[in-house]
Amino acid sequence: SLPISLLKERFPGVSFAEGAQVDEDCRIDQGCEISAEAVLNPGVIICRNVKIIGKVYLDWFVIIRENATLIGPLNITTRTIIGHDAIIGASQPDFDPEEAETKILEHCLIGHHAEIDRGIKLGRYAKVRSESKVIGDAPDYALVSHAPAIVERFACPECGGFLTRNRVMGLILVMECPACGIGDLRFAKTA
Repeated sequence: SLPISLLKERFPGVSFAEGAQVDEDCRIDQGCEISAEAVLNPGVIICRNVKIIGKVYLDWFVIIRENATLIGPLNITTRTIIGHDAIIGASQPDFDPEEAETKILEHCLIGHHAEIDRGIKLGRYAKVRSESKVIGDAPDYALVSHAPAIVERFACPECGGFLTRNRVMGLILVMECPACGIGDLRFAKTA
């Protein structure tokens, strides 16, 4: 992590609060605001005018597009992409901000103008369509849409195609994608 003086020199036009931990291999565009409790790992890309508020952890190679707002406590894991003008960690009534950490697991794709409420967990490879409002958890590989969002279907992590059931093994469903041939994706029957 670079000291604040070097951060301001390296990233002109960006506002860093004292205590922000930013790796030198990040890209941060002008107009961004980074909170004191933010942690940005190598390869993170933050486009113009992004606001990071509170305790936000961005894992390796996360991409945040223009005008997005990230509100902590929030943990976004590796190779997730957040679309422009999205709001992640939006306030919900009845949630204690200290206890309601929002978690977005690896390889998620969140469309522009999407809103994800505080305390929500998105599973691995989940996709949120543009302009959706997510008010509940989404399982791995889910494609969610609408406001409030619903699980539309399960999507292939490679091509986004429909996953179909290959076989059942006890409490596990084994899914495959007929479009690209990826297979052996396992789900709990409850999902």
